Amino acid sequence: MRCFVSVNLEDKPLINKIIKLQKDLEGMESGIKAVSAENLHYTLRFLGEIDQKTVNKAIDLLKKISYNQFDIELNGLGVFPDMQMIRVIWVGSPSRGLVELAGFVNSALGEIGKNNDSFLPHLTIARVKYMHDRSRLLSYVSANRNTVFGSFRVVEFNLMQSELKPEGPRYTAIKKFDLINRI
Repeated sequence: MRCFVSVNLEDKPLINKIIKLQKDLEGMESGIKAVSAENLHYTLRFLGEIDQKTVNKAIDLLKKISYNQFDIELNGLGVFPDMQMIRVIWVGSPSRGLVELAGFVNSALGEIGKNNDSFLPHLTIARVKYMHDRSRLLSYVSANRNTVFGSFRVVEFNLMQSELKPEGPRYTAIKKFDLINRI
């Protein structure tokens, strides 16, 4: 099965803000496809195709991670790979907690999956298939480079299964891992 480790966006008011942002983007370019609300997440590590034995091993390794809950601020639009060839539009998340958690996940999983040493916290909100008016999209992204969209508390991370379907991917939580609540 195809798997990854993530922090999922489950804060409803924040999801609604992201949906509005996605509609703005889709309204300016027909070649932009929004990520469905239930699929909004931060990938901490992509595992790829793994068998059930490896899934079980990953669960055992991820259970050992002990990390505190933390807050994430969603801040600014960005693109991959660059402004000349936009394929992905994302919302930034300058979160030390997310970077540290990704580091713990990488260390724990060792050789399972793709190491994410160059982790850049981001929430993919749309994919770009083609553009008619690149300058309009560039202006919109630039105008929102420092926009703060909101924040939420991270209380868990997840081992997810990804099923690729013709209508788009379907993500299912295999196992949730609670973070420590220290107030």
